[in-house]
Amino acid sequence: MKKKLTIIMFTYDKEKLNYGLSIICAAAAIDRPTEFFFAGENVYNILNLDYLKKINKSSFLSFANTEELLQSSLELGTIFIVCSAAIESKKIDVKFIRQDLKVSISGLVSILSEEKENKELLFI
Repeated sequence: MKKKLTIIMFTYDKEKLNYGLSIICAAAAIDRPTEFFFAGENVYNILNLDYLKKINKSSFLSFANTEELLQSSLELGTIFIVCSAAIESKKIDVKFIRQDLKVSISGLVSILSEEKENKELLFI
């Protein structure tokens, strides 16, 4: 059984986000279970554009081929999770998360405590 790769994307940086999604796509393409955890300010990357304009923030999913990588990783079965603490600390209503993405909301403890999974964590 292949180990699940979990990327915890904390850095709010367009190049690092792009590279993290590239890694997750490559892993998913070789049939490795994958999950991508949006933490910290990275929650802004999965909010709808109208709300981002309202709060004067940007999504880095418009950088290079990042949106394409996001969509590809979804098609390859990557699970997307948003950090509940990040949502709470930024005072974001979950209704502003992009509706085209299947995203669950969970805490870091849940990600780290999954005993049933054999996984590797990558923190970016």
